[in-house]
Amino acid sequence: MVSESQKLLGMVNELHILEAIQKGIGLETITASHLMVKPPLIAGANTTPEELIGMQLANRCCAVIPIIRNGKYVGLVSRHMLMDVFTSPRYSRFAKKRPQGAVFMRESQGVGQGLRKSSAAKQASLFT
Repeated sequence: MVSESQKLLGMVNELHILEAIQKGIGLETITASHLMVKPPLIAGANTTPEELIGMQLANRCCAVIPIIRNGKYVGLVSRHMLMDVFTSPRYSRFAKKRPQGAVFMRESQGVGQGLRKSSAAKQASLFT
């Protein structure tokens, strides 16, 4: 959730909604402000994909990291977007360097077959 001035107020994810359902709270009566929590991780617009991965691995808490510039929300980066940056040649330009030994996979190869092409390029261009 963001304010009218684009200040990040909090986040609501699927687990928050599922908890409300389990507690029997009517979703038509509950507001997002009742469900939202303070984001555990926030990154600046100049944070590199490598640094975002480090944040994800160190904290192991969130599927997305909100991105802030000058105190205002400008977007978010998901784990899936980070996977695309390092596994798809289409988005490799957003990574400073490929991890040693990393090989980009083709759609027809193993894990690459299941990778979804996201809007990582569009999101990354918003922050730089």
